[in-house]
Amino acid sequence: MIGYTMVGTRDLKRAERFYDPLMALIGQERCYCDEQVASWGRRDDDRLRASSRVTLSTATAPRSETE
Repeated sequence: MIGYTMVGTRDLKRAERFYDPLMALIGQERCYCDEQVASWGRRDDDRLRASSRVTLSTATAPRSETE
């Protein structure tokens, strides 16, 4: 079983617009967000299930095209 998934993005607002309806389809609501992170899961998760989330995180620095 996968406990959590983290996905990187360069455009968090665009990714949120994509993932909000997708996560709603599988019963996950946005449970946390700030300027660098958005996370979906169930707000009523207890401590044993709190890690079952999908999290988007902005890249800290753009990678060069040659990497």
